[in-house]
Amino acid sequence: MKNRMTPLVMLFLALAMQTGFAYGQRAKGSDSQSAAGKSMTTQSNASNSKNDDSEAPFACSMTALSAAERAHHKELSAELHAAVKEIRELPNGYAFRLSGERRSLAMLSEWVSLERLCCPFFTFQIEAASETQPVWLRMTGREGVKLFMQSEFGIK
Repeated sequence: MKNRMTPLVMLFLALAMQTGFAYGQRAKGSDSQSAAGKSMTTQSNASNSKNDDSEAPFACSMTALSAAERAHHKELSAELHAAVKEIRELPNGYAFRLSGERRSLAMLSEWVSLERLCCPFFTFQIEAASETQPVWLRMTGREGVKLFMQSEFGIK
């Protein structure tokens, strides 16, 4: 039984370390709010602040995706590029209109999940209206993002 408990203890400790409860850390404040909720609130407040120290570097992480993920991302990029029906310039980025087909939305969601790993400085918004209305992707960010998009995505 002792041999079976060791992997369970290891798993518990690994999970505890990831959730911030490792090494005796305790949640502070009222008991009505869970520790996870406090952690999420703290992270959310930190990400909403305008502190330049907390911003992601304005650079793509070439190691964020595995070779297989990068190849899949490239395929999705080509398919989505062909599916773009309209591009609108925004003050801090661009909006891309795609058809409202289920396939477009699925590809777009998958692409965003990969793109945000390698380019964390982008803010993504997906708008899917009712029925056969188009799907919009808004990609925005801080100063310099629009010029980067023009260069990287060939937007004129």
